[in-house]
Amino acid sequence: MSLTLHKETNQLISGSVDGIKFREVAEPATCAATVKEHYGTVLCLLVCHTGHVISGSRDCQIKIWDPMGHCI
Repeated sequence: MSLTLHKETNQLISGSVDGIKFREVAEPATCAATVKEHYGTVLCLLVCHTGHVISGSRDCQIKIWDPMGHCI
């Protein structure tokens, strides 16, 4: 499992066996998107200086996401 904060969009992004969740950090917290593009547990997440999110998983793939949860 992994967890990171996207400071520009105020999102908490989590990765686990059930995919990647983009959550708005507000009251009440809401899940903006859940994506399941990986075929294995998401092991790491990184927010780039460009605002994109990079994920790596047990399926040996690296994916790049926009802040809305779209794989690019």
